[in-house]
Parts: sequence; C-alpha cells; structure tokens
Amino acid sequence: MQNPVTWECATCRKPRGLRHTCVIRTDFKARKRKAATAERRRKRKAVKDRQAARRKQAAAERRARARARKQTAKTRPRPPRPRGDSHEPGTCGDRDCPRYGCKAYYQGMADCPGPHDGG
Repeated sequence: MQNPVTWECATCRKPRGLRHTCVIRTDFKARKRKAATAERRRKRKAVKDRQAARRKQAAAERRARARARKQTAKTRPRPPRPRGDSHEPGTCGDRDCPRYGCKAYYQGMADCPGPHDGG
C-alpha cells in the first residue's frame, strides 16, 4: 500500500503530494490562435477578392461601353461640316467682286508682268 501523501498522479505520473497541481502541456491556445489568424486572413482575402471582382467587372463594363460607342459611331453617318459657300478667287470671274480674296487675286494678276487674258 502506498503512502497517501506520495501517491503517483494518474495523469502525469509524477509523485502527487498534497499541493500537487497537474499541468498538462497542451497546444490548445496555439491552435485557437492559429485558427483565429486563419479566419482573419480568410476574411481579408474574401474582401480583397470581392474588391478585385468589382474592379474587373467595372473595367469590363467600361470596355463594353467603349466598344458599343465605337460601333455606333461607325454605323451612324457623320453630319457634313458646315463650310459656308465656296468662293474661289480664281474661278470667280468678276473683276469687281467685293471679297478680299478676289480683290487680292485680281490685284496680283494686274501687278504680274506676265501675259494674262484681259490683264
């Protein structure tokens, strides 16, 4: 029969005195901490993935809008530019035309020493 003061602990196999506290080495806190860290990482990654998906979706929509805009621009006829009335001094034929271009043209024709009809 063993002395009750020095019995052996059934859990840790150490001599169990009156003040014996059995300490079991466990990795519970480490596993708990690791699980919490993994959960935080998983949540952060999910947020980043959602943000990346939104950015990619927005970029795809921008590209689609640009493609549609270019496609409609190709099919829609462009209105002609307003050009005013065409008045070429060389083809005017009126020597007394009040327009500046015609005056300068006929003035230059008059000053030219070369053979010109009616000059």
